[in-house]
Amino acid sequence: GEVAEENSPAANKDWDKYWRGLFTKLTVQDIVNFEKEYVGSAEELSDLEAAYTGGKGSMDHILNNVLVCTIDDEKRFRAIIDAWIEEGKVDTYDAYLNETDKKKKQRKRKASKEAKEAEEAKKELGLGDANSDLAALILARGQSRQAQADSFFDTLAEKYSKPVAKRGKKPRK
Repeated sequence: GEVAEENSPAANKDWDKYWRGLFTKLTVQDIVNFEKEYVGSAEELSDLEAAYTGGKGSMDHILNNVLVCTIDDEKRFRAIIDAWIEEGKVDTYDAYLNETDKKKKQRKRKASKEAKEAEEAKKELGLGDANSDLAALILARGQSRQAQADSFFDTLAEKYSKPVAKRGKKPRK
């Protein structure tokens, strides 16, 4: 078949501009605005119910599956779920009712540790609170992954490639 010149993709096309035409640029403020709209919304309640039933009452599962929540939302989530249980809207699960204080403290320590690590990574990458910092973080992550991939392929090439022996003419006797 033939492809008309005007319909073929340009080799030097500005793909960033093309994708910006399809999708708007995501900023930190966009995320903050989403969080303000999402928290307490019907969508969050639906996600909370799905996470509760899907995880059979596991608070770890709930906190990992509800958008933009933190360990600080656990108390609020428990109040909502307790009301649902009283209404008979959701089943009661042992994992929810019988969670030990040790497990709760362990979850809080883990969240605290992750927050500290995130703050250290933010400082290490030189990120502040500006909108461009999110783009810088994504770019840095992409470069890091590319370097890892390059290293991986270099290791494979070194391990499995064999030098080609040059064949020459054998001297005649």
